[in-house]
Amino acid sequence: MLESIQSLVRAPFYDTYLNLVLAENLNQELIESGAAFEKMIIGLTDEQLTYRYGAGKWTLAQVILHCIESELIFTFRALTIAREPNRVELSGYDENVYADALNLNHQTVGGLRTYFSAARASSLGLLKTMSTQLDKIGSANGHDVQVSSLFFIISGHTRHHLMVINSKYLNPS
Repeated sequence: MLESIQSLVRAPFYDTYLNLVLAENLNQELIESGAAFEKMIIGLTDEQLTYRYGAGKWTLAQVILHCIESELIFTFRALTIAREPNRVELSGYDENVYADALNLNHQTVGGLRTYFSAARASSLGLLKTMSTQLDKIGSANGHDVQVSSLFFIISGHTRHHLMVINSKYLNPS
């Protein structure tokens, strides 16, 4: 299955995320990875949100917000490529700049859960508005990408950070 998804994107750095995709059905994959991430969030305390496992590393809240904001960016890319009549060239973004600019003062587990759930519901809603548009190809961050692959990347990215959170933040060795 990975090979068929990888053929939809011409950027090897996405392989880390695509290797974590478990279901070939986009809707199912988004639902399952979202449920796993939301379950992790529900199990947190507000105090855990400020934990960072090393100097210069993001806090747990920053990681969760990074996942949410990356999902918003990837769905924007999917929407733009799908709807524009001509090929689209979209820029990249620097996740560290975004993480540094976050307002972390009033983040709570409940608030992050609500934000993540809303972002994932939006992604699922957007997916339902597409059919043949899922096959369209555009460019994001200088690499060709098919609309459907952006949804798989969202899910794999979520699964990747869930693994990082579990190993580095919740169960450090």
